[in-house]
Amino acid sequence: MNFRRTTMADRDALFELYRDVAAVPGGLARLADEVDVGYVGHFLSRAIRDGLSLAALDGRGRIVGEVHAFRPGILCFAHVLRVELIARESNSRAIRFYETLGFVIEGRLQARIRNLDGSLEADIPMAWRRDPL
Repeated sequence: MNFRRTTMADRDALFELYRDVAAVPGGLARLADEVDVGYVGHFLSRAIRDGLSLAALDGRGRIVGEVHAFRPGILCFAHVLRVELIARESNSRAIRFYETLGFVIEGRLQARIRNLDGSLEADIPMAWRRDPL
């Protein structure tokens, strides 16, 4: 697997990736029809401008994963670059994987996710933080 910085030229490929992942039950909080080009373009342009966005590429050069982070634009947080994510509590495999990458659990948002079957589960916020230089 190779990694590279994304550019705005990657917007459509990332849109397809996010939409495909959203179509998998439990894949993303957003459903596939809630992922649009504007959503992807917004976070991508913000990460390119004031943060970082990296694409994971398979052997054929296709984008198969992406991570992005950007500063929140508030002076008191200007020294911080964090990568934050939220995983469903039922996705224990993903939570364990994120922990191996250095993410830590920062809390529990009880009954925040309503699944398609109507059941509720917690969101688990996690973060990786680069220490200030």
